[in-house]
Amino acid sequence: MTDIKTPIQVALKWGLISLICSIILNLIVFNMGFSMFLPILVLIVGLAITIACMVIPVKEYRKQAEGFISFQDAFIICIAVIGISSILTAIFSSVYVNYIDPSYFDRMADSMQEWADKQGIGNSPDMEKAIEDIKNGKNKGFLSSIFQSLIVGTIISLIVAAIMQKKKPAF
Repeated sequence: MTDIKTPIQVALKWGLISLICSIILNLIVFNMGFSMFLPILVLIVGLAITIACMVIPVKEYRKQAEGFISFQDAFIICIAVIGISSILTAIFSSVYVNYIDPSYFDRMADSMQEWADKQGIGNSPDMEKAIEDIKNGKNKGFLSSIFQSLIVGTIISLIVAAIMQKKKPAF
């Protein structure tokens, strides 16, 4: 007989799996140069990972619960997965760019300057300010990163929970 796990136990496992996937994705991004298409690619891959790491644990929990799951339990699983992953990924990213690879923002700014020069917009005041902000690491703050992830994650959690819920029949 297998142990029945609570929604939080299932979410913890998948939150850590999502964290590992996010760290791998971040390491790839941190070591690539600037590209106009990179943010779009990262967004698509990140959303796919996030949704998969919400849907799979909801299915896992539903399977152990005789094929049924309430909206509340599905939402708890999803929001816990995104909470664990978002907070720990933001901590990892902050440690990485501040201690492991403090030259990250300089490299990113240099790559962006090179791209802007090729496009003929490298000397514009807006571009110069954007590059200076990147060098200073002001493009995305630690808390705003967590907040944005949690807002988007909450919306995705509501959608996944609404789709994945399966109520027990009344009779």
